[in-house]
Amino acid sequence: MTGPEGVFDRAQAAAVLAAALTGPGTDSVLAGFAGLPGMAFHPPRAGGLLRRGEPASLEVGAWRFLGGARLTAVHVVRGVALKTEMVGPAEGGRLLADAVLDAARDHGPLAVEQLQSLLHGMAVVHGLR
Repeated sequence: MTGPEGVFDRAQAAAVLAAALTGPGTDSVLAGFAGLPGMAFHPPRAGGLLRRGEPASLEVGAWRFLGGARLTAVHVVRGVALKTEMVGPAEGGRLLADAVLDAARDHGPLAVEQLQSLLHGMAVVHGLR
């Protein structure tokens, strides 16, 4: 599933993330990126009497990914949501892979190594390795 050096390229990362997104919910996939450089994870918040609940979210570069039963991808530029769409596992995996690989590359070799380790773990859990 990985290249000659054990590194996931964009297509392989998208396949791993698509497999992970086919599960019962997307929150656990988004939570896996918590703490990685360049990625901001916000856990879900339960609603109350006067407050509406919020799904888990992951902000990566110009994208915000919202958890729930299906992944919602929001393209944000200068604080304005340009495009919001619910995506299936294949498209969500591709968008998420592109965003996290770019963010890791922008934050240096340690971030890339951490992301590659996370992708390897997801591949093993989902039987792709």
